[in-house]
Amino acid sequence: MLGQRLPSLRPAPVIALTATATPVVQRDIIAQLGLQSDNRFIHGFRRSNLAIEVVEVSRPDRMDMIRKLLASPSHRPAIVYAPSRKDAAALAGQLGAVMPAAAYHAGMTAADRDQVQTDFLRGEIDVIVATVAFGMGIDKADVRTVAHLALPQTLEGYYQEIGRAGRDGKPSRAVLLHSFVDRKTNEFFHEKNYPPVDELNKIFSKLTVAPQPKQAVQARTKLDEESFERALEKLWVHGGVLVDPDESLRRGNDAWAPSYQAQILHRLAQSEQMARFAQAHGCRMVHLVRHFGDDDDPGTPCGLCDNCASADCVVQAFRAPTDAESAVLQAILDALARMNDQSVGTLHRNEGAALERRDFETLVSALGRAGLVILRADVFEKDGQSIPFYRLTLTRIDEKSRTRLLVAIQVPTQQAPRRKGPSSRAKPKTRRKKKAATATPRSSTLDAALRAWRKGEAKRKRVPAFRIMTDKALSGIATSRPKNEAALLAVPGVGPSLVAKHGTKILQVVRGA
Repeated sequence: MLGQRLPSLRPAPVIALTATATPVVQRDIIAQLGLQSDNRFIHGFRRSNLAIEVVEVSRPDRMDMIRKLLASPSHRPAIVYAPSRKDAAALAGQLGAVMPAAAYHAGMTAADRDQVQTDFLRGEIDVIVATVAFGMGIDKADVRTVAHLALPQTLEGYYQEIGRAGRDGKPSRAVLLHSFVDRKTNEFFHEKNYPPVDELNKIFSKLTVAPQPKQAVQARTKLDEESFERALEKLWVHGGVLVDPDESLRRGNDAWAPSYQAQILHRLAQSEQMARFAQAHGCRMVHLVRHFGDDDDPGTPCGLCDNCASADCVVQAFRAPTDAESAVLQAILDALARMNDQSVGTLHRNEGAALERRDFETLVSALGRAGLVILRADVFEKDGQSIPFYRLTLTRIDEKSRTRLLVAIQVPTQQAPRRKGPSSRAKPKTRRKKKAATATPRSSTLDAALRAWRKGEAKRKRVPAFRIMTDKALSGIATSRPKNEAALLAVPGVGPSLVAKHGTKILQVVRGA
């Protein structure tokens, strides 16, 4: 929309400014705004006082690690990002027993969130345990630590969050705790947020040029209400359906699928970039600088992160390699001496096939930290896709470098003890059908009043009704009849954005029905 309106401002010069745009997003900004030139000035991504530490650790051990990390006053004030409201509240409660700490998440009232934020900025709270709802616009200069309890979904979001540490220029640290299970969690949320193209097509195939009631279309698709609403919103965003304020649906653009598929691929690529960062062998800061296309940066190692300065790590522990590991390390060095600049995959097949790939890459990281090899990112094309990988180049070998060979200790995953006998077999989970809430005359009256208000608001803003409030949230409000903001926030499907925009009016409708 900005691009459509910029011509009216010509010949005034136009500059587009952003904090964390990758080269892909930079090109998109230029195209969407219709900028006349492709002049880009990308710089300043390096944080010379921020030490990044990435630790692979099982989920059950993470809260304990954070408690030990923040027990030292030198690591506070701190922000801890948790993957869920439940985790944020649990860790804040544990920390609060020994230091000033508080949770911050979307399930709290605006007044409570504002109070926590104010107390943190004043120094009355040492630690905030937050979901991603916290941080935008926060300018507290003396944050010493930013920790993540799980793998973020995007590298852009991660960079913004760790950027809240050390704004006073003093030494600060970013600690990321992760494991493979985080990738599976992110995949779950991706599948939930981006339904398959087939589900969108089920709706599109039932649409006609003439408007149809939304409920009638849903019944013909045989999708449950939540799945239907999710797919309908995506179809609307990509132009496949036109939604009138009264929630009648009409067929939209036939060419909606390619743009939706492109969006899915983009989101998957973002998740993969975050996972590659966690597993990277080289300097963490250089990895970030290159990700954002900062061509002005010299690309020199930061000397602070876990891959540059393992001795300074505060969470990750290291040990000397075992005899078996030393043999594999020597085999890698010998192979590179015979033919330099080989891929990690080739070296694994030829020199370390007895090891799991993850364990082999742990040894590769040790070689990189010791300065015995240089790791270089590369890509190859396969089936039209760019596949990233790493190459190893041998450097000058000396005995001093060999003494620095340390292998990262991986914290074992805690497993519940298995019971013997037939009872140890897990019983397959069965889905229980949720009982539909019984509509009372009062809830039916309120449901109608809320729908009437939502329809008027949608018409005024020229958007579909589900962009004002989903059916799930509306039904929950009609059933529970919340009396205040806290009760409204407790309704499934209601978040702080809805409460901030329409909370006062919704509560008025509830009281009047």
